[in-house]
Amino acid sequence: MQCRRGNDVSSIDIFPWNDHFNTGLRVVDAQHRVLVRLLNELAGHIVSVTDLPDLNRTLAELTDYTDYHFSAEEAIWEQYMPDEHERAVHQQWHQHFVDTMQRLKREQATKPLP
Repeated sequence: MQCRRGNDVSSIDIFPWNDHFNTGLRVVDAQHRVLVRLLNELAGHIVSVTDLPDLNRTLAELTDYTDYHFSAEEAIWEQYMPDEHERAVHQQWHQHFVDTMQRLKREQATKPLP
């Protein structure tokens, strides 16, 4: 783990990129890489116990980007993925992630990190 101080957070790959995440669709793969970077950045904030505004900024960026990515990805699936059951299962994973992000934001407001 590489540690930095100041406005930078610890550089951790709690969720390391894996080529198995590649879909073969450049736009989706690029978006997945952004999501992985943001997840790792959020983990760095938590581990480093950074300032609350920095943590909240990353959490908001991850939440906004997740909304954008999930909408874009689901539009692509509608067009190219014929198996409705498979699409529905993956959409449930998306919803679970969104629900978790919303819970984290609520908890942060009531139970801030030490």
